[in-house]
Amino acid sequence: MTMEKKWFYLWLSHLYYFPNSLIRSMLSLCENDPEALFSLSSQDLQAQGLLLNLAQISQYDALRNETAIANMLTVLEKQEICYVSEAEDAYPERLHSIPDPPLGLFYKGDLPDQKIPSCAIIGSRTCTSYGKETAYFFGRELCAGGVNVISGMASGVDGYSQRGAVSAAARPSAGRSYAVLAGGADHCYPRENVGLYRDLSVNGHGVISEKPPLYQSLPRDFPIRNRIIAGLCDVLLVIEAAENSGSLITVNQALSQGKEVFALPGRITDRMARGCNELLKNGAQVLTCPEDVLQYLGIAVKKDTLKKSSVSLTKKEKIIYDLVKNDVTLIEELLVKSAFSLSELQAVLLQLEIKGLIKKEPLGGYLAL
Repeated sequence: MTMEKKWFYLWLSHLYYFPNSLIRSMLSLCENDPEALFSLSSQDLQAQGLLLNLAQISQYDALRNETAIANMLTVLEKQEICYVSEAEDAYPERLHSIPDPPLGLFYKGDLPDQKIPSCAIIGSRTCTSYGKETAYFFGRELCAGGVNVISGMASGVDGYSQRGAVSAAARPSAGRSYAVLAGGADHCYPRENVGLYRDLSVNGHGVISEKPPLYQSLPRDFPIRNRIIAGLCDVLLVIEAAENSGSLITVNQALSQGKEVFALPGRITDRMARGCNELLKNGAQVLTCPEDVLQYLGIAVKKDTLKKSSVSLTKKEKIIYDLVKNDVTLIEELLVKSAFSLSELQAVLLQLEIKGLIKKEPLGGYLAL
């Protein structure tokens, strides 16, 4: 087959036993020409002073041939995955300026439009119900305001923020949402988000990874992946994070890239708020509403422009919302006035919380936001 420059980058992106920094060192031996590197054997590399372990030597030698590259292309076609190298115009411009940019990206769906403002929303995998509803609310409202929402599709804050974004994407001039995975773009992780994974693979959204198809993520891959989440955004939002949360790794990467960080304040007695409160103490912006972020990104909005009334409600949801929208209402009162069963009422209340329309008061009862 006729080898294009792009396919030599594709070959390099399959060398997952090699840290990105090592591949950069290998390329520097060949004036950053991947085709010239392809002509060098593992023995040639070692002769020039590069230290390779046995696993790296084995993988390098096994994949350094045209048949292996043809097989890579077959897998991409079968999995409906696209590949873009750093040498192409379609490669996200934001990533060129980060430390240690990926050599290329594998993706299902689309890549973010470079002209559209972008925010990353991150937080705890074990977030509270308040964290879930807040993540969903910010994802939905920022996407509705024309902002792309970037996250890692993890359990908790990541997944809820991206569900919120997907729910708003049909609105005129809305943004889209993009998940950056630690494993291959063909593999949904965690499995609980398989529906979200499918939604993000179509309609202008995207699922992105620097790892090739069939690659299963390891714990060490997640912190490395987070530099791409930080790199694709203009601003980073932290919804809930414990004191030593992994989310703070992404915060540090965003700060090192010169990105602004917003943090959601929480009660000092709440364990899941300690990370955010510490960020605020150290100079992060206070996150109080979507307009905070839209205004920072230069998107003109009026206070309360993003009406919650635009959220579609079922008949049962509307009944309960109307009961709580003027004052705090106890669940016993809602049971009497709605004539719903307890399980039925709890299900409706949960959906209204997830949609960001009501909140549970600390002393009991529910109130519309």
